[in-house]
Amino acid sequence: MPLEMDEAIRARWTAKLRSGEIPQTDGALRQGDARCCLGVLCDIAVTDGIIAPPTWCEDPGVWDYDGNWQLLPDSILAWADFNMHEVDGGDPTVSVSDPTLPGVSSRGLAELNDDGWTFAQIADAIDGGEGE
Repeated sequence: MPLEMDEAIRARWTAKLRSGEIPQTDGALRQGDARCCLGVLCDIAVTDGIIAPPTWCEDPGVWDYDGNWQLLPDSILAWADFNMHEVDGGDPTVSVSDPTLPGVSSRGLAELNDDGWTFAQIADAIDGGEGE
């Protein structure tokens, strides 16, 4: 089942994730030119004028989107019309199979990103596929 959110925004987000154009990072929305999967969505919100462009945060040395540098700000959660039952503290969750556990588990996208899932795998999970 796809992540419950605005369908048009989800389609743009997953297309960007699959494009291969954006370097991937972990631990922050943006580090240099690289983004985590949530940082890619933040950039789409900037393009749409939903939030201001990110600002540099000297400490911890990352970019900040609307007051957040690790998880999605409330402004983006509202704009993208996420089902708030599927969001854990600014980290949308998806149901995925985990090869180390039986069955399906609920995992945050930032967690998957930081655990080494590729953007393409994360896009598949967002669209309701297995991802891994």
